[in-house]
Amino acid sequence: MKLSRSILFKIIASILPFSLCLFPANVYAQEGPDISVTKVADPISGAPSTEVTFSITVTNTGDAELDPVHVVDTLPDGLTYVATGTTPAPDDVSGNVITWNNVGPLAKSGDTGDSTIITLKAHVEQGDTGTLTNSVSTTGNAVSDNSTISVSDNSTTDFTRLAPGISITKIADPV
Repeated sequence: MKLSRSILFKIIASILPFSLCLFPANVYAQEGPDISVTKVADPISGAPSTEVTFSITVTNTGDAELDPVHVVDTLPDGLTYVATGTTPAPDDVSGNVITWNNVGPLAKSGDTGDSTIITLKAHVEQGDTGTLTNSVSTTGNAVSDNSTISVSDNSTTDFTRLAPGISITKIADPV
């Protein structure tokens, strides 16, 4: 009979005194600071002039508060930044590079305030149809034993630019 790892740990824990148990059954903790970023587009496809909302979620997945938390989003050619509806407002917009200098502090993982959501609006420009890949990166700093530890992560999401849904042809009469 083959026992799963979880069952084996529970059997060991029930036989050995707690102080001798080296393999707790359900303890999975990230030691040290860590961070993750995810990004989702809504809608995931559209014709030129479509407005896209990107939801960027930055989460502290470590055991220390992160402050500051820096986020940089790079829109691909074919998407342009829209200020109205983007929250929080970025600290800098330089071409298609949007920067938030500090969206923190982010509490340690599992505590209230361990994540934040950025809503980024973009406009689909004219151009060839196809996939536009939007990227985001984040860096957070934690202080441990009077030294600063930096952690980072990045993510991408794709948006498909479609052909316009209407075309106009003009004919002069008489010629």
